[in-house]
Amino acid sequence: DVYKRQEMGLASYNTDYGWNAKLFRQANLESILSMSGSSQASSTPGSRLEWGQVLEDGINLGGYVTLPGDLKDWKAEGSLTAARLTGEGVADNTKLAFWGRLLRPIEGWDGVRMGADIYTSSFNKNLSYYTPGFGGYFSPQASINLGGVAVYEGRLDAVKLNAQAGLGWGYAKQAAADGNPLTGSEPGKYAGYSSNGLATHIDIDAQLPLDRDWTLGLNLGGLSSPGYEEWRAWLYARYYFGAPSASDDQAQRRK
Repeated sequence: DVYKRQEMGLASYNTDYGWNAKLFRQANLESILSMSGSSQASSTPGSRLEWGQVLEDGINLGGYVTLPGDLKDWKAEGSLTAARLTGEGVADNTKLAFWGRLLRPIEGWDGVRMGADIYTSSFNKNLSYYTPGFGGYFSPQASINLGGVAVYEGRLDAVKLNAQAGLGWGYAKQAAADGNPLTGSEPGKYAGYSSNGLATHIDIDAQLPLDRDWTLGLNLGGLSSPGYEEWRAWLYARYYFGAPSASDDQAQRRK
């Protein structure tokens, strides 16, 4: 399944701290072009020009730690990603990204944590456009989003629910790009620019066990920041090999 993230690595977790290091491959799902590709008639009779279907191959380093002393209620989490992006008829690209957040539980609100988060990224090339040679994915020369965030992790009866929402400030700088970054034609056709302003994000994931092996899930999310906006809705089914039954799992949680 090309749309599924494939990864391998090492990890260690305990109550107060944990870390992981992973090699991964995943499809870029930001647009129809980056996910499935596109085609148009070419200058050669009887043939078509095809481009898109972007894959990311890279390494991810992540971890968390509970702060000491009087700050023991706070937990810091973060990850660093370096990746190479390639596609059919698309210029190669590289990215470096960092995500982090600092959270503490809210007294009287079970499963709720609040705090601050930050996301920053940098790409070698601007491949945000949709014409031949481009990948159709947001690829700023530099970007940063930071602000407040609220996170909920819990259950509503049989439904496992993970949700988060954030509000803050964002900045993005896009580099100039040629008309076709793969061939270098029409140098500087697309001018660079920068923008800043309000940044928001939301993600809601709900999972309902159907029986011993099957789980039905719904994911809703969106991101709005300077230079980029994305909204999505996914309905999915997940099959677990050798999983305990849903009733056994619920009984175990009540113990």
